[in-house]
Amino acid sequence: MDASLRLAGDFELWARFYQHAELYAVATPLGGSRVHKGQKMAHHFKDYVEEAKQALLRHGGRPYGGLESFVHGTLLPHIPGFIRLATHLGFLSSPKICKHALLQGGWKVSTR
Repeated sequence: MDASLRLAGDFELWARFYQHAELYAVATPLGGSRVHKGQKMAHHFKDYVEEAKQALLRHGGRPYGGLESFVHGTLLPHIPGFIRLATHLGFLSSPKICKHALLQGGWKVSTR
């Protein structure tokens, strides 16, 4: 981990993971966070976003542009059919999810 980061160390760690393997969503929570009055993120959110952005750029990523932000933040949550169309047109990639196969055992990778 980059010890110089004060706020976005977790983000930077995930960026490093992504450089070594394809990441998958899982259908169950693996961790959590708590909210408390001394929380750094609550008091320094702009600084967190800036640190995360710098980590993203350092590891070859890029922030969404205006159109991508609009699509991901406004359209996709409200229009399920749009997701299929945008994926079909190549604007979005299909998310991959790891699900545990209870009866067969083991994990199965699938797309929604």
